[in-house]
Amino acid sequence: MTIDYRLILTRLAESPLTAGLGLLLALQLLLTPSIEKGMRAQPSVRIDQYGIDQHQYRRATRTIHRGETLASIMLEEGVAPERVLEATTAADGVVNLRRIRSGHPLLVYSGVASLEPSVFIYKQSPEQYVTFDLRDSVSVYHGFLPATKVLRTVTATIQSDLYSSLSEVSLSSAMTVQLVRLFGWRISFQHLQVGDRLAVTYEDHVVDSVSVDVSVVAARIVHRNNDYFAFRHTFEGKEEYFDQDGGGVKGRFLRAPVDFTRISSRYSLRRFHPVQRRYKAHLGTDFAAPTGTPVFSTADGIVTRAAYGRNNGNFVQIRHGETYATAYLHLSRIAAGMSPGTQVSQGQVIGYVGSTGLATGPHVCYRFWMDGVQVDPLQLSFSAVEGLPESELPRFHIARDSLMRALEFSGPSL
Repeated sequence: MTIDYRLILTRLAESPLTAGLGLLLALQLLLTPSIEKGMRAQPSVRIDQYGIDQHQYRRATRTIHRGETLASIMLEEGVAPERVLEATTAADGVVNLRRIRSGHPLLVYSGVASLEPSVFIYKQSPEQYVTFDLRDSVSVYHGFLPATKVLRTVTATIQSDLYSSLSEVSLSSAMTVQLVRLFGWRISFQHLQVGDRLAVTYEDHVVDSVSVDVSVVAARIVHRNNDYFAFRHTFEGKEEYFDQDGGGVKGRFLRAPVDFTRISSRYSLRRFHPVQRRYKAHLGTDFAAPTGTPVFSTADGIVTRAAYGRNNGNFVQIRHGETYATAYLHLSRIAAGMSPGTQVSQGQVIGYVGSTGLATGPHVCYRFWMDGVQVDPLQLSFSAVEGLPESELPRFHIARDSLMRALEFSGPSL
């Protein structure tokens, strides 16, 4: 709004009674900025995801190189030695500065006017970071960036194996593990055929444009012209997966403890041992796979042993209730956290394929006990987990129908 101060002065001057008062009022208007002008004069604030005002501080990103420490970087950036000492002292109990890793990004905030570095943010992961705030009294604290969930759908045609096919559409090995958990009881992934098709709707958890996790919402596999479905549904506070009719999709045990491998030796009461060069019973099933391939538990259970044996090499043994037990032999290494008493879930990685112990090549020897007797798991039949009750089916069908349309092989495809 534009104020015509000359017009105001002229009108007031025409009235003798208000001439003096009007003159004072006009002078007040001339000397006082308008509300609109005052609002424009206020500095704007633009806070970034780390809580720093971008109008007051400029941000630069650098990569921590081998041999560098946070102290050396701060000194290089121009921070006074006494402030560096304060920062490293304040970090005690918050972050181990000796574990600042090369290759991780470090954000450096400098004042727009002074150009003096005031804030350093060390990215431990896409979600987690540590802030070193040197602006007033030095403070060091943890921060966490929440992920944004983006719903995506991809389709793929199997060209060689599931892992390679998913890699072609930029899906991680974590997605492969989830699919094996969902379909590993009904489908033998070792026998996927070229031309089989896959469609997956999933939640992509994104932080700073980086995918940090994925979670299957619905999936479909066409194998040998048969359709297999899995839909995520929450019932009585528990999230589980069901087929298109609301029946359970997961079996008590998965068919195999590794993905996309071949059976190199089956359970046999009389097999010629390749190392000992004699016939003897082989009470396990050997799955050949490259060294380092993840090995996962075929069912929920509790670890009873995780150790090294002269013949077994690195191995993990798991109890599944009172009836069943499994073991995984010849591992290159045992996964972190595996110790007696540890609870594991179906599909959880418990080690990695190797050739330790009495083995001629990389494989995992999978052993299975029922009532204390070793048996051939490939000859056993297990029912699926319980499905939804009739009363829950109408709600499930509504969610299923909306997701079914996304699984019609209409998304990006190989």
